[in-house]
Order: sequence, then structure tokens, then C-alpha cells
Amino acid sequence: MKKILSVVFLAYFLAILSGCGGGGGSPGGAAGGGTPDQDLFNTGYAAYNATSYASAATSFESLIAQYPNSSLVGSAYFYLGKCNYHLNDFTGAIAKFDIVLSAYPSNSFADDALLWKGKSRQQLANLQFAAGNLANAATIFSDARAIYQSVITNYPGTTLVPDCNYQIGLSYFDEHRYVEAIPLLQAVVTSYPASTVADGAQYYFARSLHGKALNEQISAPLDAPGDFVLARAEYVKLYTNYPLSIFVDNTYYQIGKTHYDEANFVAAIAQFDYVLTNYAASSIADSAQYYKARSVNGTASVSKLPADYALARTEYVKLYTNYPLSIFVDNAYYQIGLTYFDEANYVAAIAQFEYVLANYATSTSAASAQYYKARSINGTASISKLPADYALARAEYVKLYTNFPLSIYVDNAYYRIGKTYYDEANYLTAIAELNIFLTSYPTSSYFDDGQYYVGRSHHILLDYPAARTAYAAAIAFAPAGILADNAAYHSAFTYDGSKQCTLELSAMQAFVLAYPLSPFVATANTHIADLSLVTPLAHGPCI
Repeated sequence: MKKILSVVFLAYFLAILSGCGGGGGSPGGAAGGGTPDQDLFNTGYAAYNATSYASAATSFESLIAQYPNSSLVGSAYFYLGKCNYHLNDFTGAIAKFDIVLSAYPSNSFADDALLWKGKSRQQLANLQFAAGNLANAATIFSDARAIYQSVITNYPGTTLVPDCNYQIGLSYFDEHRYVEAIPLLQAVVTSYPASTVADGAQYYFARSLHGKALNEQISAPLDAPGDFVLARAEYVKLYTNYPLSIFVDNTYYQIGKTHYDEANFVAAIAQFDYVLTNYAASSIADSAQYYKARSVNGTASVSKLPADYALARTEYVKLYTNYPLSIFVDNAYYQIGLTYFDEANYVAAIAQFEYVLANYATSTSAASAQYYKARSINGTASISKLPADYALARAEYVKLYTNFPLSIYVDNAYYRIGKTYYDEANYLTAIAELNIFLTSYPTSSYFDDGQYYVGRSHHILLDYPAARTAYAAAIAFAPAGILADNAAYHSAFTYDGSKQCTLELSAMQAFVLAYPLSPFVATANTHIADLSLVTPLAHGPCI
């Protein structure tokens, strides 16, 4: 509502309407005692302002049911819609706002009802977006933007205009269309600096720059650092220009997050510590604690020092100790297990991942815990070389794709099953299992690894043509991959096994030219020197 009536005037206004028995809407607000319908409205209005939305809704529903001809019904529908909105019943909210718009078009809340209908549509779009229904979400976001534009067009002189412009920009942010959100939100800050949405626009302008920078780390890595700097500058403007904004605590946190996203862990830790010290009771404090732990973990991943891993675990423990209701609790337990895995402390890792699986079986961390439990058992097998340990690892990989068929690790699990057979020197089975993986997941990031180990298995089994075919496939899939030089060298070396010296010489020479920095170059040059002799000493007899 844009027009605030004094309590005294409102009471007088309602009394006149009551005496006339009029219909139509009127502004709502707290008023003195009066008619029963007015009392119900006042009770609901007070409950609404106290954020007791369910109680408020009950009062407004009672007014509508008991006094359908009351002059307050239109306003009651509006506030009932807002109650539905705050109770996350967005479809119900839209229905109430539509009643205001269709049955009470002269109600002073009609323009607000149109705005809140747009907000409700936007929230429905957010739900669709979060569920991965991107096409549906796009349609509903577009609907919401059309509603906001309708408010701007039909009510150009009201205070709803900056709010609608802000919501349009925010809808693009919610849709992760950061490039489109940036100029719209910036325009709100510039055009309406004194509006009630200016701080929100400033905050989401910075968030949009932040989101753009994150996307650029993949699509345009040279541009990302500059946008991270811009995002931080805009975050600073938020708490500088709007020190009383509800977004101030979150802004300090987001600055830390930009440093974390850039892997500048030292700066991130300092920023998260600032949040934890100055905003300990903030709703963002648990996030700051979690990402402080992740940042300390990041330094450990670089240093590989046991003390740094131990410090990271201490910070994760603080998360679930100090913030037991945080959405990050399950992930903190999982990350502790991952620190042990990174240290090759597989026994401790297995125990931690089992804890996650037992206590957070439906969490988003469960699939990762299952995968790294299997990897940890695989790690123990790599040390013990015991068939039983390899078999146990395979059983855990099977659990991964059986229990979590949509996990991002499913392809990896199939690959690693094949790899366990290779590590056991069971090359025929390794070839069979790896070929299942290659056929099922031809776009997997481990496709070149799978082809490489198929090649190695054929190579060891002296099937040189098959080995070369697999090595070539590995190189073709990832010519700059970490196994490409290895595959090229071993492909050339297959000719050594078949004593085809001329082919080996040309293949080794091609390898050296293609991969001059490979650690295999020295060995290849030794081969080349010998093969260049009229009668090779180490590689004969040649065919």
C-alpha cells in the first residue's frame, strides 16, 4: 500500500462506510474498535504486522465469510493474498490478488495486488527453476515481468514503479541471466536512490556481477578477475551508502565468497572471520563458518600439510557444533571425510563417509560420500593389493550407481570398476568392464582414461594393433589431456614389441615433436638413437 492514512482518519472513514452500508474496497490499517467486520480486519492486520501470517489469514478469511458485503472485503482479500505469499502458497496468493483485481478494481490496493501477483508468479518461477524445469521457469519469469511492466504502464506516478523495475531486474538475477540483470538493477540504483528498493537493487547488482564472474571462469577466464573486482566494489557501495540495509551482513559475506571463488583463500578467511566476529547472530553466520572451513581446506589442498588439514577439520566441527540447524551440516561431515581421503588416511575417511551415509542418507552429500567411500576402499586396495579389497571397492562402486543413479559420479564409478581389474592385472576383465564404460559414457571426462587403460591392457596382452587403436582414441578425445603424451609414447612403443623398427622410429620421432615436455622424451630419444643405427643394438632383430 502506498497511501498511509492516520489511525484517526481511517477510523472516521470506516465509520462512514459502515453507516452507508457501502461496497468497494478501502485502505486497510489499524483502527479503533467498531463494527465486528472492522474488528476482524484490525485483528488480522495486527497479526500480519507481527508476521503471524497464519493467524492473520484466519481473521481475514472469517471477515470474508461472515461479512461478504463489508466494505473491507476487498482489502481483506489483498492481505489474505499477502499472507498466502508469506506462507509460500503462491498459487493461493495469486487467486486472492486476482479476486481483488477482478471484483474490487477500485480498491486502493488494486495496484499493489497487481505487483504482488507478479511477485507470486516470480516465486513460482523460482520453484520451477530450482527443480530444473528451466523451460517452465522461463515462461513464468516472462509472465511475471509482463505483470511488472503492466504496473509501470498503468500506474506511472506511484511508488510502485521503482519496485517493479527492481523486480524485473531481480527476476533476471533469479534466472541466472546476469548480463541482463546488471544494467536493469544498476538503473534502479541510479534512478531511484532514495527508494525503499535502492539497497536491494545495489545488493543484487553486485550479486549479478559476482554471478557473471563465476560464469566467466568457465566461458571467459580472462574476464573473470576484473568482474570479481567490480563485484567487490559494488558490495562495498552497499554497506557504505546503505549502512542500515538488511543486506549489510550478507554483503560482507559475499565479499569473502568472491575471494573464495577466486581461490584467494587467505583473503577469504579474513573476510569470513570478520563476518563471524561482527555478525555472529546473523542468518549468514553459518555460511561464513562453512566457507571459512572450505577456505582453510583449500589452503590444505595446496600445502598438503597435516596441520592445515587438521585445522580445516576443526573449522568444520565448529560449523555443526555452533550451527546445528545449518543447511551445511551434512556437507561439513562429508568434507571432513574428504580431508582424510586427501591425506590418504583411508580408514578414517571410510568411517566418516559411513557416518554421512548412515545419518544423512537423503542429503545431497550422500552420493558423494558413497563415491568417496568406494574410492577410499580402492585406496586401501592399492596399498594392500589384496583381491578382497579390490572386490570390496567394486561392491561400493556398484552401490553408487544403484542407489544414486543420477549422481554425477556414476560414469566415474563404472570407469573405476574397470580400473580395479587393471590394477589387479586381470586385463581381460579390465578390457570388458572399461568397454562397458566407454560405450555407455562416450562424453565422460574419464573417456580418455578409459581408452588409455584399454590400450595398456591390450598392450600387456601383446595385442598391439588393438592397443594402438585405444591409445589413438584416448589422444583424439583429449589431445591436451594429462594422459595424451603417455598414450602417444606407449603407442610408439607397441612397435618395439613387434620388432617393427622403422615404424617405431618414426612414431618415436613424432612423439618427441608433439610432446617435447613429456617426461617420456628422454626414454624416447634413447630409442631413437638406437633405432637410427644400421643395426639397432637394443631393439633388434628388426622385422
